[in-house]
Amino acid sequence: MIRKLILAASAVALAGGTMFAAVGSSAGAAVTITAGPGSHIDCGTVKASVKLKPPLADNWIKADHQDTTGPNAEPNSDVRALANHTFAPPAPEHVSAKATSADCGSSLAKQGSTTSHIAKIALTLNDEAANPTTNEGSCIGLVNANLGIGDPSTARYTATIKYTAVKGDPKIAPTTILHAVIDNGFTVEGGTISGSFAGSTDLKTTAGVDAATIGIFGQELTGPAPDGTTVAHSNVNKGKAPNACQPGVKVKGDPSVPSKPHSAAYVAPKGIKKLGIDPASTSVTGTV
Repeated sequence: MIRKLILAASAVALAGGTMFAAVGSSAGAAVTITAGPGSHIDCGTVKASVKLKPPLADNWIKADHQDTTGPNAEPNSDVRALANHTFAPPAPEHVSAKATSADCGSSLAKQGSTTSHIAKIALTLNDEAANPTTNEGSCIGLVNANLGIGDPSTARYTATIKYTAVKGDPKIAPTTILHAVIDNGFTVEGGTISGSFAGSTDLKTTAGVDAATIGIFGQELTGPAPDGTTVAHSNVNKGKAPNACQPGVKVKGDPSVPSKPHSAAYVAPKGIKKLGIDPASTSVTGTV
C-alpha cells in the first residue's frame, strides 16, 4: 500500500511539473508587435547594392557623330558614316536591391502601449513581373526622367523591410510594399504598405549614388552631343568609350588617303551592371 501511495504521489508530482513547465514556456513566448500609429523610422548610413540585369548600355546614335568642328567634332568620315546601332537591351530591365542599416537612432515601433526600439533593418527590392519596365535598358534612359526606369514608366517594385529590435524589446513584424515606384534618382516610395508601418504616407528609401556613378551620369546629361551625352571620338583616347555606358569606335587607315584601305567599326559598351550607392547619403525614413 505504501509503495502504491509513493508511486501515485510521484506521478502527481511529475504531472504537476509538466504542467508548470508548460505554463512557464508559454509565458516566455516571444512577443511580436506591428508598428502602427506613433511609430517612426529614420535609419541612415545605409549600405546598399543595386543590380541591373541585363547591363545598361547606350546605343550608337549617328546624329551624335556628325559635327566636324567644336567640342563634339568627329574628324573621321568613316566614323561619321556609321549607321545607328542598338546596344541597349530591350525591355524589361530588371532591377533588384539589397540594403542594411544599423544606424537607426531613436527609430521606434509602437503597437498600442507596447513599444520596441529599432536597432537594425534589412531591405530587399525586386521589380514586379506583372508591371515591368517599358523602356529599353539604356543609361540615358535611367537618368532622364522622361525615359527612365521609374516614373513615368509603368515599372513597379516590391520591397520588404525586416527589423531587428534592441535586445530585450519585442520583435517587430516586417513591412511589405507592393507596387512601389522609383523616381528622383533612386528614391523608392509609394505603393501599398502592409505589416509594420501600414498606412504610412511618407515611408521611403532615398538612395544617393556614389561619385563614380555621378560622374557617368554627368557625362550622360551634360555632354556636347546633340542628345546630351558624351560620346567616343576616333581622335580621342584611340576611340575608347568615355564610360561603361557608351560604345567605342575602332578605325583602320585614313579615309583622307583613299588609295589605302580604311574602315570604322563600333565597339560594344561594357555596360553598367550595378549602381554604386553612397551609404552616407542613403536613408530609410517614415512615420505612421
